[in-house]
Amino acid sequence: MKKYIFFATIVAVIFFSFILYASENEDSYHPEIDRFASDTPPVVIKQVNPSYPWKAMRELIEGVVIVKFIVNKEGNIEDPIIEESVPLGYFEDAAIEAIYKYQFKPATGNGVPVDCIANLPVIFAFGDLHARELSIRLEAYRAWDYGVTLLEKAEYLKSN
Repeated sequence: MKKYIFFATIVAVIFFSFILYASENEDSYHPEIDRFASDTPPVVIKQVNPSYPWKAMRELIEGVVIVKFIVNKEGNIEDPIIEESVPLGYFEDAAIEAIYKYQFKPATGNGVPVDCIANLPVIFAFGDLHARELSIRLEAYRAWDYGVTLLEKAEYLKSN
């Protein structure tokens, strides 16, 4: 079982390493970084598989964590934050721990390395998943999480 979980995590990390992208969303996360300064995104040169949290493994919980962070001019990670985590409370620490161990070829602007804000989804799953399945699961997790929130607030009937 441990080998299977390890393999599934490796596959998910490799897949999502290819869709790493520089974030161009306007928000308050490090406003000093010019979101349009890079013409090439950062590229993963060293990836690390996240450890599957025991609590989630014991309860057979799968999930997705979207981590926002800075890839600096040297290709190192700075100031990672959780952009989204579904379900909450299981995978955030493991995702942040893994992201800190990544190494990147930095983003460039006019051929010069620049600081860049990036997002990376970290998937925690027990099986070998393909891109479409991962996308469907993320949407299902979001819907489930939203439904639970409405039920907790006793607002389910009000939202219809």
